[in-house]
Amino acid sequence: MSSIYSDTVKNNTILALFIIGWSANETNMMDVHKEAEQFGDVIVISQPDSYRNLVIKVFSAMKYHQSFCKNVDYLFKVDHDVIFFPDHFFNLERKGYFHSTEAASYGNTWKKAVVERDPKNRWYTSYTQYPKDLYPTFTSGPAYILTKNAIPKLLDAAQYRNLVMVEDVFITGILASDTRVKRISYPNFFYKYPRITVEPKEIL
Repeated sequence: MSSIYSDTVKNNTILALFIIGWSANETNMMDVHKEAEQFGDVIVISQPDSYRNLVIKVFSAMKYHQSFCKNVDYLFKVDHDVIFFPDHFFNLERKGYFHSTEAASYGNTWKKAVVERDPKNRWYTSYTQYPKDLYPTFTSGPAYILTKNAIPKLLDAAQYRNLVMVEDVFITGILASDTRVKRISYPNFFYKYPRITVEPKEIL
């Protein structure tokens, strides 16, 4: 994976880690372990790799932060289909857009989102898990930033809540609300490139 890293990552300004769930496919797991041995950039959790277990992956990243690098200012949660530009982030931080001393999550925030009650929906949440009809304000899941002072608060609060499998809602919404971790909306946090369809002959 090191071939995809920017110079910022290669120069150790940022540590990039891939959080991967367990797979029953032995070939896949062998490839994962080879990757881990070669680059040291993989954390494998003991749960199956699935969307519903994404929340466990993020908790694993937060626990890693607390165990091995808790003085690191920020933890970036980035989905596999999202491109993160670290140099752009550092430029914005120097301009004062982000503050590591705050207990906060940064990203695109959602307000008054309706709780999904359909068991067939991927975002299903039962009344036992969360009884209210609306979620608290949360930071949208494709990518968000947690500050170092937010992480221990969120981990502590999780001990007193039923687990909600919708990761961004649970971590940056419910737990953040319980602990008064700020959810700060940063305009244009995401830039969506227009979808382009290319015929094979156009590539040659």
